[in-house]
Amino acid sequence: MNRTTISLGLVRVTEAAALSCVKWYGRANPLEATNAACNSMKIRLDLLDLKGKIIAGVDTRRIDQTEFTKPLMTGQSVGWDKGREVDVALNPLECAFNLSKGKLNSVSVVCTSPPGGMMKVPNVYMDKLAVGPALKGKVSLDQPIEEMLSRVAEVMGKEIEEVVVCILDRERNMPLIEKIRKFGPQIRLFSDGDLAGGMGTHPWSNEDIDIALGTGKSYQGLMAAVGLKCVGGDFQGKFLIFNDDDKQEIDAFGIDKDKIYTMNDLAPASDLNFAATGISNSPFLKGIRFYRQYAKTRSILARSSSGTVRYIDTYHKL
Repeated sequence: MNRTTISLGLVRVTEAAALSCVKWYGRANPLEATNAACNSMKIRLDLLDLKGKIIAGVDTRRIDQTEFTKPLMTGQSVGWDKGREVDVALNPLECAFNLSKGKLNSVSVVCTSPPGGMMKVPNVYMDKLAVGPALKGKVSLDQPIEEMLSRVAEVMGKEIEEVVVCILDRERNMPLIEKIRKFGPQIRLFSDGDLAGGMGTHPWSNEDIDIALGTGKSYQGLMAAVGLKCVGGDFQGKFLIFNDDDKQEIDAFGIDKDKIYTMNDLAPASDLNFAATGISNSPFLKGIRFYRQYAKTRSILARSSSGTVRYIDTYHKL
């Protein structure tokens, strides 16, 4: 099976996971939705001609470990156990709690690289910066926030009041939010889904997000780094310690807590694949729509080696 076929196969994987869990939309049961997505994703991944090792899998800190989530946890193997060896980062149902509440930003995601092509990261929080191609190399996490956002306005040809900043609506992000409010840019708060916010900065997204900032989980940061590298954007992250467990994880992975990790630190490979299917609407993908006899999904497939970005609309017979 060639590389293009494997890439397209990843879209079938995310489509299957998305279609399996969308029936739980708004039904207040994130675990059942996650179980459904995990089951379908595992089945589809095991049909692909590859030997995959999951380096960033289902986060069981938020979702209970079950017979369905366990096969897609970090350290597990997926694929037909033949063909190319790859590292895999995945989330069968990003924003499970949003989906269960009938909210936005739920997607299904799979990223692949050659072995060692994605950084193995501890499952902790990180301070993040995500931008599209126009701002690549123009802003950095080590800049004062006023300088950073002034640079965004300059590069994007906007007044500072027209700059749109996406941040997770969390208590830990309130100091940053207050600084930005005093400075003047618009703030788009997400209840969940910083992966969607980060990917929403690229120019073909559904939204006008200029920059995504704030703290979120490292697994989502890794996948955002892969996705943005594939579409030509930029990502930076700095790992954070909030408690003793975080410190132990960071020490175990040899992380430099003072270092700003670039996109190429997190995703150094030149041959990366990023596939995602929208479940509920998000800044970078429309959600699933149902008609009388079929369901329509919208997916993205991006490859860093070729620089191609495909949006795929698929009609599934019910």
